[in-house]
Amino acid sequence: MGNSAEDNFKWLNTISSRSLRELTYLLCSAELEHETISKELHYPLFLPGSDSQYGLNFYEHLDTKKIAQLEEVDPRTALGRYAERLLAAWFRINPNYELLEANFQLIENNITLGEIDFLLWEKENEKAIHLEFALKYYLKTEQNGRVRYIGPKGKDNLEGKAKKLVDNQLQQLKDHINLLPPKLRDFQYQSRLMLKGFIFHPHTRAEDQLWIKRSEIEELRIEASQFYFLENIRDWIYPFDPIHRKDPYSIDSFKERIRISEHLPIMLVIEKKEKLWLLMVVEDGWPDQFA
Repeated sequence: MGNSAEDNFKWLNTISSRSLRELTYLLCSAELEHETISKELHYPLFLPGSDSQYGLNFYEHLDTKKIAQLEEVDPRTALGRYAERLLAAWFRINPNYELLEANFQLIENNITLGEIDFLLWEKENEKAIHLEFALKYYLKTEQNGRVRYIGPKGKDNLEGKAKKLVDNQLQQLKDHINLLPPKLRDFQYQSRLMLKGFIFHPHTRAEDQLWIKRSEIEELRIEASQFYFLENIRDWIYPFDPIHRKDPYSIDSFKERIRISEHLPIMLVIEKKEKLWLLMVVEDGWPDQFA
């Protein structure tokens, strides 16, 4: 997130609106990378303390009515869809943009061919942008000598998602621009993507985001720590938000809850000496049992 993580968290946590904190964390956080995605396809990160096209200084002038547009986005839906709707509301209140379309259905002969996430006009840069968005969580593992990044439910992977974004979603507009409203067809769109989320590493590694299987929790050696369960899927967007750190578990009570839990995967925040880690706990059969 630029600067130091500690400084960025301090700045983020001064934002009173939870919805705005969540989305701002996504906008400023690093992209998930894959060799399929060239660097120029990634949309630029947004910058606190800047008045540029991608700056966030306009936050100083947001009134309660504009912030309410974010707060009105219903989180009771799939996590990626919620984040996408939040992003649409954010583009509407951002004076640096004109939101031309959001979630535009490409329909021909009553058949839906696909959906365009966002069509944007960058006012300062005077550029039209076709933007595709995804929010994903992957666990790094090794299968048959090959490193893979697989979702916590075992149903998707980074390689497949990156390929779909580049080969399918970013190509849709070029292939079907005639299906846009006439007033939007003459723009010279640049196709870009936001692929946000987290990569979790095996718990034996010295990383800030770790994963572990249920039966392996006795191997976890993080003493004198506090464990915080992220009780709602929405909490995964900005897991470092202080509002999630109110009911700490000791390492023993954390392990006991994991043993009896009926609902995995679970994400937790671990705090030790003011340092924060993330931990993803998955079922023992992950990933093969759920593929």
